[in-house]
Amino acid sequence: MDKKSATILIVSALIFILSIGVIYFLIMPAYKQAGEQGNQIIQLKAQIDAKNNYYAVIESKMTALEDAGWAEKRKSIEVNFTSSPFFIPKINTFFQALVSGSGMTLSSLTGSPAVSAKSAPQAQSSGEVKISKDSSTQEKAAEQPVATTYFDQLQGPVNKVSFNIAVNGTYSAFKKLLSDLEGQTRIVTIKNIAVSSSSQQGSGKKITNTSLYNLTVDVYSY
Repeated sequence: MDKKSATILIVSALIFILSIGVIYFLIMPAYKQAGEQGNQIIQLKAQIDAKNNYYAVIESKMTALEDAGWAEKRKSIEVNFTSSPFFIPKINTFFQALVSGSGMTLSSLTGSPAVSAKSAPQAQSSGEVKISKDSSTQEKAAEQPVATTYFDQLQGPVNKVSFNIAVNGTYSAFKKLLSDLEGQTRIVTIKNIAVSSSSQQGSGKKITNTSLYNLTVDVYSY
């Protein structure tokens, strides 16, 4: 191989190596970035499809409610959810009838005043500078995030009344009471259940085991 051929071979090898370097350092990052953008597009498309499916389901539910005459039915049950000065007395009567219908005995029923179901606004940190007693280091008060619940997403006023209910009866009657609470139309949340004071009633072969059940429930209105 003469000197000229060797030079051409070396130059060709250098050009080949430089081409590989250009491809690796310039084209490969762009190729990877294009692949990542493609994955992001796929994820966004999946999110859009999920939202479209969600809204389609909601629309079908709304259509089903309209076909079932929801507007008229809402007027007939709206009195159960409307706040008024007579709301608590009505709920007292409601619970008394519910307990009696389940075959239990109402021992006591107390209710608290209506309060807003939404979280009370918390004081924001003023961001004032505090100086430590042990050193001159200045410490800025940390800002605490305001806790929110799904009640805070509701529009308009939503009131909550807590009731403490003590009932006496058998376990089967208590299960019926819970079932009746689940099936009624009012918005009721059972917060706590406590069982105590088991006793026996009757004589001879007909002995019934009864217990005292204490419930804490929240009733919502607007």
